[in-house]
Amino acid sequence: MAILNYATRDVLWVRPHDSIDKAISLMEERGIHHLPVVRDGQVVGILSDRDILLAVGWRLSSERRADDGPNAPVLGPREVEEIMTHPVESLDPNESLLHAVHVLVRLRIGALPVLRDGVLMGILSETDVLRSLKKEHAHLSVRHLLGRPLREMMTANLTTVGPKTNISQVLAIFRSHRIRHLPVTSDGDLIGIISDRDVRRALGVSTIMDAAAQEKGKLYEGPQTAIEIMTRCVQCAPLDATLGDAIDLLLENHIHCLPVVDHGRLVGIFTATDVMNAVSRSEVLA
Repeated sequence: MAILNYATRDVLWVRPHDSIDKAISLMEERGIHHLPVVRDGQVVGILSDRDILLAVGWRLSSERRADDGPNAPVLGPREVEEIMTHPVESLDPNESLLHAVHVLVRLRIGALPVLRDGVLMGILSETDVLRSLKKEHAHLSVRHLLGRPLREMMTANLTTVGPKTNISQVLAIFRSHRIRHLPVTSDGDLIGIISDRDVRRALGVSTIMDAAAQEKGKLYEGPQTAIEIMTRCVQCAPLDATLGDAIDLLLENHIHCLPVVDHGRLVGIFTATDVMNAVSRSEVLA
């Protein structure tokens, strides 16, 4: 089937000169991670929550003033066009879902707008692909894939960090290993997880707060270690789960990563990207 049968059709979008505040509000209101940017009916960019986190730490302009005065200048970018990604990679509405998965995997991104002659028709995200797998469960090849043991598809050769690992080291690991999630362990026990969104938020906040401190001749000391920015309450998957079970957990909890545990001990990690890679390799959506 064509992509539009799976993509989100009711798409929220913003204009280049819209405020970052508006983009934050729309993302929070609808629980979305990407907003196409439209000018004169044509898509000219795309804005992700990662872009916002890195630029302003998810802080509204009222929270980014140089001082407490209502007329104090706002620190950091203010409009969407200052931080959006452009030009835009996109999908043609007549392409197959499998082709779209190949593109998402190749580009290592989480969503792509679907355009016809530059006009926005929809947006396809990793989450849309996960939902499509569950909807298409009657197809034999899909059913076979969903029944595969998670242990065969998870990453077992784990990279982990400790609670006192410096954030700069965490960032270096993300870049060198080309990953977006890191379990935080202490004496072998899972105590949290850090995503690239957590790091981007910390860096974005530090940039804004440091600029505000310098306006007053002061220094800002933001979070320095993994334990200060990690997520503590982590949804896990049991080692005996299937791929279908894991997809259900990802969708139900609105997350992109699952640590895999065996009797409480961390033995692997599984992400939405792993699902995309599995689909791309097996071509079950052809």
